[in-house]
Amino acid sequence: MLLNIDVGNTNIKLAIYDLNNIPVGSFRLRTSELRTADEYSMQISYFLKTLNMSYDHISKVVLSSVVPALTSILKLWHEKYLSSKKFLIVSPDLNLNITIKTDTPKATGADLIVNAVSAWEKFQGPTIILTLGTALTIVTINGKGEFLGGSITTGLGTSFNALVSKAAQLKSIPLEYNDHIIGSNTTHALQSGMVLGYVCLIEGMVNKFKQELNEDNIVTIINGGQAPIVLPYLTIDNEYIPDLTMDGLCTIAKLNL
Repeated sequence: MLLNIDVGNTNIKLAIYDLNNIPVGSFRLRTSELRTADEYSMQISYFLKTLNMSYDHISKVVLSSVVPALTSILKLWHEKYLSSKKFLIVSPDLNLNITIKTDTPKATGADLIVNAVSAWEKFQGPTIILTLGTALTIVTINGKGEFLGGSITTGLGTSFNALVSKAAQLKSIPLEYNDHIIGSNTTHALQSGMVLGYVCLIEGMVNKFKQELNEDNIVTIINGGQAPIVLPYLTIDNEYIPDLTMDGLCTIAKLNL
């Protein structure tokens, strides 16, 4: 079995895949640099137990991490509990089937690399990939399979929390749009500005990316935990692929292990 681990700034996602890359189960943990390798081992073991599995069922592990401290902790976890199993950390040095054309490939985020690998595996053509999480990242691959880079801004939830924390008369509300851009009260005005404003940001950026990429048949891919909030209101054509990252980790495992 393959164990994929995706360490993000907010959550850690784990997923088990069988030898045919069929998902067996998934689990989500809160990201914390305060937990030890032993504590993470207890949580991962519990996840496996819910699937009637143990470490004995794991043959390889692929790790993507954007939190360096946790990369070190999970390396220690592997050395202590799974040292006999194959272990791979995502980096630009691996066989990826794409070329990283950024100014400093080694500084490119592992999550961006994995999603790009996944997009190229699925579509074999120019793509714009949006990940809506703690940050909104937008990256692109051209028709030659070259990862060109992209843009990064604050995520929807991050922006909303920052605004509420700085404005005395605003309070936390559900991040949903009420179908009226002109809000008749503070709650609806805030929902309009945050949700529909974010939709406009996404659509505007995608159009700008398409102009600069200047290729035909560009596919726009959307993923990330906050994507469902804005998806109903997007007017641009898009492919929503919630498992884009996990699929990419499977591809990287296939290419390198």
